[in-house]
Amino acid sequence: MGKMSLGGMDYADDERILYVMNLFDRRLYALLLPEDGSAPSSQQVQSYAMPEPGCKGGFFRPFAVKYHAGKVYIGGVCDAQESGKAKDLKAYVYALNPISQKFSEVISIPLDYQRGIIEYGVGNWFAWTDDNQKTMLPDPAWWSIHPQPILSDLEFDQDGSLILGFMDRLGHQKATGKGTPDGRWKQSVAMAAGDVLRVAAVKRHYEIERNGRIGKNQTKGIDNQQGPGGGEFYFDDTFTINETQYHQENGMGGLALLPSTGQLLESVREPVAERNSGGIVWLNNQTGAKESGLAVYHHNPNQEFVARKTNHVGDVELITEAPPCKSVTGSGRTAMKTGCRMPTKWGWRASGSSYGAKGSNWLQP
Repeated sequence: MGKMSLGGMDYADDERILYVMNLFDRRLYALLLPEDGSAPSSQQVQSYAMPEPGCKGGFFRPFAVKYHAGKVYIGGVCDAQESGKAKDLKAYVYALNPISQKFSEVISIPLDYQRGIIEYGVGNWFAWTDDNQKTMLPDPAWWSIHPQPILSDLEFDQDGSLILGFMDRLGHQKATGKGTPDGRWKQSVAMAAGDVLRVAAVKRHYEIERNGRIGKNQTKGIDNQQGPGGGEFYFDDTFTINETQYHQENGMGGLALLPSTGQLLESVREPVAERNSGGIVWLNNQTGAKESGLAVYHHNPNQEFVARKTNHVGDVELITEAPPCKSVTGSGRTAMKTGCRMPTKWGWRASGSSYGAKGSNWLQP
């Protein structure tokens, strides 16, 4: 997982160029899309070699792709797989200028900060591993909890802040129902949990949230020991039933920003008080609090090998109705640039991941 196939993708504003991350060769591909809807030819495909940040004890693993303000932003992590040390885990965001074809570093973030507890005292990020046995707990020995970071999504808020969505790699490596790798147990349980971090735009650079504070905003996540600097901005990324908190982290790495609402959509495990469900939560970009949630995946107890508490909802994308405009027709994105009125209705799409939800869900809040 994270080494083969494709990662993130995004359109340029004119929707003529599609940018895609190839996880195998770790190159960004730009596909010029023919206007007649046909497949692009080899002459219409260009690739870019990613910068090497000098990862210690591992390799750089790019994944997230976001087109914003004329640049292509790429997010990835140093996987620390060779050293096996969490102190070597680091996230990077780069910006590509398509005109100069040059990359620049936007921000780098150490990932050995203290996170919330997922279960059985485990919460912090681990170095990547392909060894199934290393993901198992010593007790209970049939449980697999071994969070490994993938920087899977990027969003920009209207104030210029950058929001980072992290996926837990384990959630695509394993699921519940199979026996343990040592053969001792006929059934095992796997649990995954990603994260979401906010980065403030300060003059000409970016600063990561510290102890639940970003710029002048301080949330209730202060001193909760679940984020950089001892707290977290989006402190409500938890699974709670009747005020009992079972898991302090539950993100799946997919993000979408609702313009003009002050809300962030995040794909999560157990978005409502329903065990083993999956779906979307609405987070407030000022207070960091969860405002609502919706389950789009429901656990079927009759299925033996299921996602359950791993990853089953992927990215989140907005679908807008065309806004009224006399001079220009097009999407909400085009309307923002031409001064047309923003759409009043929003829909969103939660895409299914490698297991779990069948197909996709098209819904309106």
